[in-house]
Amino acid sequence: MKAQHTAGPWKVVAEPNGIEYSIMSRTKSSKFYVAMFYGDAGTGDTKANAQLCASAPAMLEALKALFEHCAMIHKRGGENSNQKEGNAAIEAGKAAIAQAEGN
Repeated sequence: MKAQHTAGPWKVVAEPNGIEYSIMSRTKSSKFYVAMFYGDAGTGDTKANAQLCASAPAMLEALKALFEHCAMIHKRGGENSNQKEGNAAIEAGKAAIAQAEGN
């Protein structure tokens, strides 16, 4: 399935006022605002939240690759692998990928 989100990588950009952050995605011809993060009442969370969100495309791709690798090992390991934990991890990976892709 083709991703239905703005293509990564995403980058956090501090706005000139120093209290807002943007997530930007750049293509060959232009750049896009993906999201804006506003004031955090002095907690410092705004930049951290923006950084976490900006890592989403990379984390999704890493999770997909890890999931495929683990599923292959689990399938080949059969009785020698820990089936209960392996099945739980596979289902959690499928759910996280589905959530990220809007399914």
